[in-house]
Amino acid sequence: MPVFLTSCFSVKYRKPGEFSEEPLYVSMEDYPKVDGSTSAQPLQVIVACYFLKTDYEWISTGPRDVKRLVAVSKENPKTAAFIHDHIIHNGTHEAYVNLIERKVDLILVERAPSQDEIDLAKKKNTGFVIKPVALDAYSTKAYAVVRTRQCRKCKAYRLFQWMVSEEGQELVEKIGYVPVH
Repeated sequence: MPVFLTSCFSVKYRKPGEFSEEPLYVSMEDYPKVDGSTSAQPLQVIVACYFLKTDYEWISTGPRDVKRLVAVSKENPKTAAFIHDHIIHNGTHEAYVNLIERKVDLILVERAPSQDEIDLAKKKNTGFVIKPVALDAYSTKAYAVVRTRQCRKCKAYRLFQWMVSEEGQELVEKIGYVPVH
């Protein structure tokens, strides 16, 4: 498997209660398809920036001076554009539907699935693996969610596990969220 050193970042991958020497490399070429709650978008962008080694900043978007977190990079504008184009959050319900229908591989959301989303997952013969990854300023939990039958070696599942690892929780705390572990 090729390693793209110019656009990836190596971190130690830790399962809860276990240490693996195998680093997690995530590049633009194999970054998982993601979705989520609009309120979890900043966390998702920061995780992408962390792995793709680029900066981020809050910018004003729209007439009401609404702030949005975006990737920025003068050194590698392609990376910033990739994050802008691929880290899209359609809202919680749509994110669950996209995960169930296999349009995305990982979601960050602010709530557990609704009964309608659980019923749809059963109908599509899948389910969810859900782990809390952070608390925001309002003590609302952010959850990382993948499908139950998702490959455990794929980038999405490994990124999901990394978010609850010690290193992932250190990033959560560093960026102003409250770690949950």
